[in-house]
Amino acid sequence: MNDVLIVGDVTIDQNRIETGTYVGPGGPVYFGGKTFLNLGDQVTLIAPYGEDFPKETTLTGAQWIPQTPAFKKTLVFKNILERDGERRQFVEHVSDVSNFYQTYVNDTRLRNRDILIVAPLLPRIPFHTLQTITSGKKSLRVLLPQGMYRKVLTDQSISHGELQDEEKILRMFDVVILSERDSPTALSRALSWSLVGPLVVVTKAGQGCMFFQNGIRTHVPAFTVEEIVDSTGSGDIFAAAFAHTYAKFRSAKQAAIAGHAVAGLSLRFGANQLQYRLADLYAFAQRQGRNIRL
Repeated sequence: MNDVLIVGDVTIDQNRIETGTYVGPGGPVYFGGKTFLNLGDQVTLIAPYGEDFPKETTLTGAQWIPQTPAFKKTLVFKNILERDGERRQFVEHVSDVSNFYQTYVNDTRLRNRDILIVAPLLPRIPFHTLQTITSGKKSLRVLLPQGMYRKVLTDQSISHGELQDEEKILRMFDVVILSERDSPTALSRALSWSLVGPLVVVTKAGQGCMFFQNGIRTHVPAFTVEEIVDSTGSGDIFAAAFAHTYAKFRSAKQAAIAGHAVAGLSLRFGANQLQYRLADLYAFAQRQGRNIRL
């Protein structure tokens, strides 16, 4: 069992998905936290949420910090899946949360968990707060920087943005996981990033992922999924499963295979129905002639 701390965002999702619409809990802290819990880990969450977030029925078994809502409204994130597979994204109720994160990450007891995941949905965690939360040297420090490459336009739509202090931030982490959609130049830059220090993983949806370690590139194929119910959060699910396995076995290839297996199986579920057993994951992998380590 890993002891996991996730710092980032939860949302109320309003999504147009493969099979219709979904309104309910979402965000990287939700999808990552749910995955770690399904894999048997102990989970602590630091995320701003409002009085409208269904905390009591979401992520049962996780420790929430704070235990009561810090805001009136939860960040609303809208994913609109187009016919060509592209997504358009919009937000509502964007609050200033910079002081929120610094307040709650100052507890030194939080800094040496087995796994630290930093996963903002928008670029709202200040640089000095990142320095604070990554100061624990015992943790496997994992960054999901997708939100750092976003900016909110005047119509509340999401566009690509630039990551400030990129190299300094990368040096704070042991593993960086992002999608090729998060940054248009992710694949071309991942090689140089891995030379700075971190293991870098770039996911490519149904094509699997590429991981870059000390300047060496390795491709790991995804699992075949014939019926997709909802692909929202699949990148966050992959990242959590990757971190879970990498923390235990320190093998990037084994971690990538595990990440693809968990993300692949999760595609069969709605976002609020992500419940499966380890036996289900092993059986899913075996049916495709692949072995996983969890």
